[in-house]
Amino acid sequence: MSDLTTSTTLSTPWHRAIVDLLVNGAGDELTRNQLAATYLLSLRQLVGQAASPQPPWLFFINGGGTTPDPLCEVARWNQGDGSPGIEDQTSDKFRGSVAVMRDMAGRRKRLRDRGIAGVPKLEAREESGFRNYLVRAFGSGMIGHYSKRYDPVLGWVAGGGNDLLLWLDQPDDHDSFCHDLHTRSDKLMWPTGINSTMEMTDKFVSVTGSLNASRWDAGLVGDMLGAQLPVLYIPHVAEGPAICCDERALGC
Repeated sequence: MSDLTTSTTLSTPWHRAIVDLLVNGAGDELTRNQLAATYLLSLRQLVGQAASPQPPWLFFINGGGTTPDPLCEVARWNQGDGSPGIEDQTSDKFRGSVAVMRDMAGRRKRLRDRGIAGVPKLEAREESGFRNYLVRAFGSGMIGHYSKRYDPVLGWVAGGGNDLLLWLDQPDDHDSFCHDLHTRSDKLMWPTGINSTMEMTDKFVSVTGSLNASRWDAGLVGDMLGAQLPVLYIPHVAEGPAICCDERALGC
């Protein structure tokens, strides 16, 4: 990956970046082609509403054996923006920031529900404070881990607006995602969350991840298809053949 990151930058025109991936990228020809495809698809995710009502989700079926995952790495390199926020969400600092955000959003909602309009100057100051806490806790960009960008009160949260690109590359991400598919599909089908003006609004969520074949079974695929979400399943570069724990998944 060092050749890739040094020869191509985010300021490189997209067509030259693709050529660099195909010609100078790491690995054999198959690997380079998959990296280029990943790059193009990740760009399509970022354009969101301009390309389609809902950008597709990308799932790589990972046979295992490669750490870090090169396909996720190239997408992360391309899409990295903004500060990541507080990674340790069990920390007192994170919990304190979220508690303040909940209080501020709740107070604003109660006033609006009662038809009370605040003083514009005071509302602007409060919104500015809320945005500071939002960035402190959740970062300034649109990208984050699936398990760390949702709050039971605030919903899906991102410091960069209403578009979220969520990663599935940690065990907590996989566990949260599978749980939501089984029991909280509404979070994925109708995603909502707080915005910078402390209003609940629709969110546009895309998910990118490399799922190990050991977790890729018929139940998981069935939940994805049942949710009727736009999903692209992409074969992964693997050092050996994938061993699925449930071969019925291939039928799905």
